[in-house]
Amino acid sequence: MSRRTLAAVMAGALAVAAFATGCERDEPIVDAGPGTGDAAVADPSTRSLRPRGCVANGWPPVAGVWAARFETVSSIRGGGLAAQPEGVTRYAVVELCQDGLAVQATWLACEPVISPVLDNTGTCAAQVPGPNLWAALPTVVGDGALDLSGPAPVLRLVWGETWGLAEGARLPAEPSGITPVESDAVVDQDGDGHPGVTLRGDGPVPTVSWAARITGATFQLQVGPEALILQGVTASETAQTILGGPATRALRGRRRTGAAGEALFLRLNSPSGALPIDANRDGAISCAELGVLVGSPLPLPKAGACTP
Repeated sequence: MSRRTLAAVMAGALAVAAFATGCERDEPIVDAGPGTGDAAVADPSTRSLRPRGCVANGWPPVAGVWAARFETVSSIRGGGLAAQPEGVTRYAVVELCQDGLAVQATWLACEPVISPVLDNTGTCAAQVPGPNLWAALPTVVGDGALDLSGPAPVLRLVWGETWGLAEGARLPAEPSGITPVESDAVVDQDGDGHPGVTLRGDGPVPTVSWAARITGATFQLQVGPEALILQGVTASETAQTILGGPATRALRGRRRTGAAGEALFLRLNSPSGALPIDANRDGAISCAELGVLVGSPLPLPKAGACTP
């Protein structure tokens, strides 16, 4: 599995031009079908992280392998939406390596749950990429640090993810109306022959669009007793450009403002015992193996602003 440093993922990509509106006529909102380069459907559940076996060199000892549930949350408005939250809940395998107060995190974020939003036509839907995107996402490596200045130790981490962008590229500006976006920053990450990533609405209206997206988050996690649990909050920013597609006009102009989310990490390899999720005993933890923890002990995603 390829690895990408957080600096490369996030470099300059959250610079987004102001959205504009136009008065061109909409295209039909119908499924565009596969692109000319349509790829076989991948299985994202097979993605895995093989731990390096980092040993703690410092206190509190946070080095090791963790199962994580975390949220990135935005207040979203415009583009036919009244102000409402949009939450993305991710489950991840995270390996922490530690040297004193310095911590490095390697993240394998698995397929997330994207909450639906309600538009002004009464349609409730999330715009969801297909499995080929989740299968293509690399692991991400980012630096963090322990803060011992308060009454309890706090671990600060950073994480980021991009959809449909070349490494280190900035998110292109979103034009008005239905004008397509052509940019060298955009890549066909899901391999379907369309630019960026194909999104499909999971509501009753089959909206289809092509998009590029960037999300960055910071974590502030309290270190629990014996460093078996990390729990705290995220602060995140998400920006998206609709590049084109049949539902371009219906989806453009949506603006996101970062909001707080929750995060919970559970140690998988504590001295007192490990959660037995490496079912095939190959030394790596896959998204499918992590999935057995969803619901308990890792909580299920929260309900969205509406129910499709």
